[in-house]
This record gives sequence, structure tokens and C-alpha cells, in this order.
Amino acid sequence: MSPGPNAGGWNRTDVSVTFSAEDALSGVAEVTPPAAVTHEGGGQKVSGRATDGAGLSADVAVTVNLAKARPELSIASPASGSVTGADQIAVLGSVTDAAPVTVLVNDVAAAVAGGRFMAARVPLALGLNSITVTAVDGAGNSSDAGVFVRRDVSAPAVKLFAPAEVVPGGGLALSADAIGPQAIASVAFYVDGEPVATDTEPPYQVAHRVPPDRRPGAVLVVVARAIDVAGVESDDAALVKVVAGVLRTPAGDRPASAGRSGARRRSAGGRGTARGRRR
Repeated sequence: MSPGPNAGGWNRTDVSVTFSAEDALSGVAEVTPPAAVTHEGGGQKVSGRATDGAGLSADVAVTVNLAKARPELSIASPASGSVTGADQIAVLGSVTDAAPVTVLVNDVAAAVAGGRFMAARVPLALGLNSITVTAVDGAGNSSDAGVFVRRDVSAPAVKLFAPAEVVPGGGLALSADAIGPQAIASVAFYVDGEPVATDTEPPYQVAHRVPPDRRPGAVLVVVARAIDVAGVESDDAALVKVVAGVLRTPAGDRPASAGRSGARRRSAGGRGTARGRRR
């Protein structure tokens, strides 16, 4: 193989595979010509055969792992310009590549699964914080993305609670705690960027039904957005993996205290779905 792979077994440029053979008795009659590997992907098998003058042959195969492009990286939460009263923040988004990827968020290692990444506790200092996400694939290709987040003691702080896994068609019970110097006006919940409900009084919660066509292995981005009476917003986020399993009964899908009056919960598109940081 030329060039040879790195220590992890990956190449970042096209690979040429050349076969050679020796036969001291009858000599080599034929050898598979060189092959070029130009398509990205892992576990690509390239096979060769040598045949001697007596018609006997021997086979050999090599495995090529090739990733030429940089990882595709984007940050889903927090939005650049976000304001929060919390001293830590969850940073998550999407990352795809032909090779396995590692992600760092301001030197905090992120979990990567199903094309998503999340760093749960990224520290924030008072004032403006620069958050840089770096993705590096197995071949050494890298990409960066960044946002700015302001920590302000006058802003609300919100904490999202979500299950780690959910089955297709199952219930996704979400809840959040939100506090701040100003009274909390509402908490809105989003799944993959789409608003699903807004709750205006604690305990802030919603029972959302996952579409039955979501395939196991998919990862959902869930966000809770708190807004106080002054119009200042703060987000928290989590990843929820879709897994194969038996669908539970609807009664098991709702938050523990979801039996309170539904008058306090508004449908998607209500007040808490505003995207502005201050209003």
C-alpha cells in the first residue's frame, strides 16, 4: 500500500495497492495489476492473485480505510449570542465523516453517537465566552465550529431532564427546572429543532410522541428553553437515542406529575418559542 496508513489504520489520500510474487520453481506467470482506492470508506477489501507457470495460484487481500474530507460539523445548541445564568452549559450538534470521529468542546471530550455529539458540562466564566468545537477523524482530518455565549447573573438558568433512550413510536417524557432573578414566564421544549410544547408553570414538562418511523440508531436533539418575564432566554439540551424495543403503554410515557391541569401547557408556537435572546 502506498502511502501506508497511520497508526489507526487510516489514510487521508488516495491509496495505490501493488501486488508482487515470487516462485523459485516454475516462475510467476501472472500477478493482479495495481489497484487504486479513491472512494472514502472503512474496511475496503482489495484482493490480488498470483499464478505460477504450473497453473497454481495464491490469493491475498488487504484492507484500506480512506477518509479524505474533513468532518462535517455543526452546533445545534447553544445558539451564538445565547445568554445564561448557569456556570456550565451543554454543547451539542451533528458530526459526520467516513472515519470514526473524536470531538472536543473547549478541551472537554464530547460523547459521539449516531452522527451527533454532546459535551454535557462545559464551564462558563462570567461575561462573554468563546466556545470552540473541534472534530478530528481517524485519518487526521479536522474541522472547527464556534459560538459565543454570555454568562450573566441576571439571566435564568435551566436544566433539562430527558431519558437516554426511546423506542420508535414511544413516549418521550421531558421536564425541566428553571430559576432566575426574574420570574420564569415559560419553558419551551424542542425536538430536532421543532417546537413541541410550552409550559408556563412548574413543574415544566411535556410528553412527546416519537414518530414510529424513526429508525433505531437515530439520535434526537432535545432542547429546553426558559424565558423570564424580562424576555431573557436560556437553553439546556440533551441527546436521546432511538433504540429497538417493545413500545410501552401510553401511561408509562408521561412525566410523573403530568396529571395536573393541561391549561398551563400551550401548544407549539406559543410564547416560549421565540428565538430572540432579549425582547
